[in-house]
Amino acid sequence: MKIESRNKVVIVGIVAVIIVVATIAVLLSCMNMLPATGVKNPQDNPSLDDLNKALSDPEVVELLGNRNLTSIGFSKFENSPTEEDYTQIVFHPEDPDPDDRLFPSMIVVQVNASGQVFSAYETYPAYRQLAVGE
Repeated sequence: MKIESRNKVVIVGIVAVIIVVATIAVLLSCMNMLPATGVKNPQDNPSLDDLNKALSDPEVVELLGNRNLTSIGFSKFENSPTEEDYTQIVFHPEDPDPDDRLFPSMIVVQVNASGQVFSAYETYPAYRQLAVGE
């Protein structure tokens, strides 16, 4: 039993390192885009704060797992119908089977104005129609 529990600890440690490395890579890639957006200081960018809060939420970490991401999208909603301002972050995982007729699912996270993750879910894969001649 002790060997099995040690293996579990090693696996959890490896997954934690992968998540930390992926988080750092995402943050560095976001920072490289900052001059194009006119933001001089990463701390002044609310999207990075929201991304940081989302990546520290256990439910979001579980949804992301150890998938490779192709992109991350940010949308800011102010004065929405729910009267709650929030940032929506959409993680686009790499397509595990590019030859099938499905777009991969996405992970959607919503962070409210007070910095709390109030919604995190994975979408269903979407059906992709082939263009004529494909």
